[in-house]
Amino acid sequence: MVGLEGLGAALILPAIVALVATSFDRQARPRAYGLVAAAAAIAVAVGPIVGGLFTTYLSWRYVFAGEVLIVLAILALARGIEVGRRSGGCGWISSGPDSPPSAWG
Repeated sequence: MVGLEGLGAALILPAIVALVATSFDRQARPRAYGLVAAAAAIAVAVGPIVGGLFTTYLSWRYVFAGEVLIVLAILALARGIEVGRRSGGCGWISSGPDSPPSAWG
């Protein structure tokens, strides 16, 4: 049986590589790829432990509820991010007087 989480991770990996390549200039890309790899390594190490604790001592339903909360937090935080021209090695710039209008409205 194929794990859906692994399949989803395999499908999103090319998008992550493309986002880093377009968001960071040549000098900043190695650090950005390193941070992405570090986050993935932490998730691989911690994910099964946390998931096992939740399913053993609570319920698998709490894992799905946690995912919903994480998505809601990401959506709330993403409203403060504006997409603009590359500035300082990153395509994501904070709002300021010289910033273009927000892509989120």
